[in-house]
Amino acid sequence: MRRMLTSLRVTFVTKRTSDRLSVSQELFNKYRSCELAFAVFANLGLVASTIDYEVSYSPYRTHNNCLQDSNSMTHRMIAMLTSLMALIFVFLKHFQKEIWIKYQQETEKILNKTRTRPYFSTYAVNEKQSTKIVRIFEIISLCLFPYPYIDADIPIPMRWEFRDLHGCYKLSEIMYAFMFVRIFYLFKALSNYTIYRDHLARRYCTFYRTRANSRFSFKCVIARYPLSVIIICMTIPALVILGLILRIFERPNDDLTGQDYEDPTNAIWVCATFLTLEGFTNFDPASIPAECVIMICFAVGTIIYTLTLLTLWSNINLNDKQEKVFVNIHKTHAAAMLISAGFSYYKLKGKYGEHSLAAVKAREKLDKCVVMFKKNKSEIQEMGENKNNTLGDLTVAVQGIEKKLNRLVEIINQLSIKYENN
Repeated sequence: MRRMLTSLRVTFVTKRTSDRLSVSQELFNKYRSCELAFAVFANLGLVASTIDYEVSYSPYRTHNNCLQDSNSMTHRMIAMLTSLMALIFVFLKHFQKEIWIKYQQETEKILNKTRTRPYFSTYAVNEKQSTKIVRIFEIISLCLFPYPYIDADIPIPMRWEFRDLHGCYKLSEIMYAFMFVRIFYLFKALSNYTIYRDHLARRYCTFYRTRANSRFSFKCVIARYPLSVIIICMTIPALVILGLILRIFERPNDDLTGQDYEDPTNAIWVCATFLTLEGFTNFDPASIPAECVIMICFAVGTIIYTLTLLTLWSNINLNDKQEKVFVNIHKTHAAAMLISAGFSYYKLKGKYGEHSLAAVKAREKLDKCVVMFKKNKSEIQEMGENKNNTLGDLTVAVQGIEKKLNRLVEIINQLSIKYENN
């Protein structure tokens, strides 16, 4: 009778935990969807402002006048509307995140009652202050864009050939230069869809008392694909962003410097020379903002150069806690892929026959998953012995589930041996 009551209690806790984790996953999906929508609308505003800048720039522009070729406000209106939509999604994003965190904390309290080793909830402690700062920064950055029917000439002191001059810039151009920070919002939103920031990764991070933030995701991705991240996610965006900002501040000074920044690739090439720490011998920026951009190019180039050397000679290591999360994510992923491939092969084999094309492809996929799983088999068994195996969200809450997982591992081992013999 006592055993039956215990079994019923475990079944009830399992179902209740499964329901709560499913709801938590849905809340997290809403949060990252809002962040992606915010990033998309913010960058649509950047695109509209770019078109407005190119259309309104006058070919008769010089360093001491701010002539504009067009007075159309269409693109500025689009930039304002998209920025307003992005601002709405900023508030929705943080609102959904707070709901998800509170629900996560309530779930942790329930799960801690069934654990011998409770989780340590770090969401409210570690993310509350940083979330507030990030929210303020996002709101301020979304308020910086070329406003319709609002513009002004801004003189900026400059020195050229031992002469003190004043360069003329439009307020809309300076606002447009600050809008390039929105590109980083898109990278951050896309990082939420990697395996290092999904719901499972965040639970691992909670267990090992580390944070599943963008920095952790970036370190995991660069540890797995170092050269690709350095080239695609760092070098190319840095060249484009810094090159276009340099063009904004140096294009009006073409009458002084003799450069041709009508073509954006010229500015990107100049930034490329400074990013490689070589410098452009016949380039001398006339404006103070352009000098600041060149200094940033040197700083970014130093970082990229250092990371490239570290990548070529050694791996970029995670710290101990993040390494545990990184390893567990891939172990769980390998086990889940093997189980999924096994069920797919069994289903297709029974439906179409063992020698059918679909079954053969499923068998090839299963063989690959077996090889992948065998590489991590011993470590997964060790995780089960140390009660660190969290194969799925349900296993973290139910007492006695470890035996079932060990039985599952034994069955998978038997399948792998069977397919090896075949």
